[in-house]
Amino acid sequence: MPIDLRTVEIRLRGFVPSEIWEPSLGFPIGMPAQLLLLVLRFNGDNRFFSADQGTSRVDLPVRLQLNANDMSIVNFDEGRRGSFGIAEVYFATDTEDIPGMPEWAESKNADASPIGSLVGRLEATPENLQATANSEDGSISVRLRVINARAYFPFSENFIAILPDFDVDIPTLGSVNGKDYLRFLLDAGLPGLDADIRIRIAKREDGELEYQVSGSHDGFPAWELYVNGDEAMIPFNPDTDDAPSSLQPPLDQGVFVATKVIRRIE
Repeated sequence: MPIDLRTVEIRLRGFVPSEIWEPSLGFPIGMPAQLLLLVLRFNGDNRFFSADQGTSRVDLPVRLQLNANDMSIVNFDEGRRGSFGIAEVYFATDTEDIPGMPEWAESKNADASPIGSLVGRLEATPENLQATANSEDGSISVRLRVINARAYFPFSENFIAILPDFDVDIPTLGSVNGKDYLRFLLDAGLPGLDADIRIRIAKREDGELEYQVSGSHDGFPAWELYVNGDEAMIPFNPDTDDAPSSLQPPLDQGVFVATKVIRRIE
């Protein structure tokens, strides 16, 4: 029997809708570190929902080729494992609130620039970004996972050590050494981004492919999922003032999408 080759492209994206975001007082770390965070702001993506436009804090695209005759996996492109967005850190004095938006959403001033050299990108590894596919019982299950990925603050002790010296004024604490301050934040255990999404693909009686989506993700940032370029789950927009506090475990936003037909692509 000849192969009935079909291609399914799946893409999970997590992004911050505003240009800058502020960690809320409910951020899941101890109070001393929360005081330190009051003077910091992190860059976002400044965009709306999109399958292929703009940047993301995390972007996980995969390409699956399957034989629709027996629902076996022909090829699963793990080389497209994904990536994290470039991270920048600013002082609160370089940003301002956006009227009508949640408290965490901010924009940066025209002359704002990242603190020192605090610009970097979290490396994607099997420990923080995973994509797997399995064929069983006449269907194929694709699982996409983002695991405690601190994409907004990807800096290590080695990175901090080579930064130029600088001071920072902390509320109630006064002026402190900036590099010591960053080390304190590393030790405080800043939370990471998490998502665990499953896409189950099956064949209908008419020969077309269909899928269901289930799983969960953090309540921050915004999340979107696409199958062959089409919206595959209700886009999640974090619209509460304390949304960044939901970065702490457990995953608090459940996802379930009833059966949808997969549009054919070349």
